[in-house]
Amino acid sequence: MHAFPVAIVSAGLLLLSRCSDGYTGKSEASIQDGKCVYQGVEIAHNRTARNVSPCESWTCDVNEGTVHIVGCVTWGAPENCLLEKKIKPHPGCCPKVVCPPVRT
Repeated sequence: MHAFPVAIVSAGLLLLSRCSDGYTGKSEASIQDGKCVYQGVEIAHNRTARNVSPCESWTCDVNEGTVHIVGCVTWGAPENCLLEKKIKPHPGCCPKVVCPPVRT
């Protein structure tokens, strides 16, 4: 492989890695029967609910009375690329940048 195409592909991958990111956080949950209840969803201690909408995972901590939240954020796609969204539980629902093949 020649150095120039390798440099272009490397630059493209770097750009794509900057387009997608995620977030984490904690939120209070009510505790009922030894389980977290968050936004109407019952989650057992140390278990994770993987959601489609919102595209997040929620992990219950009964001892703290919280859920740990992990989600995905997409800032946009480079020119000539698209954001592909799937209806799957988190993280499968996170948008992915899809670009046409690089011509060499």
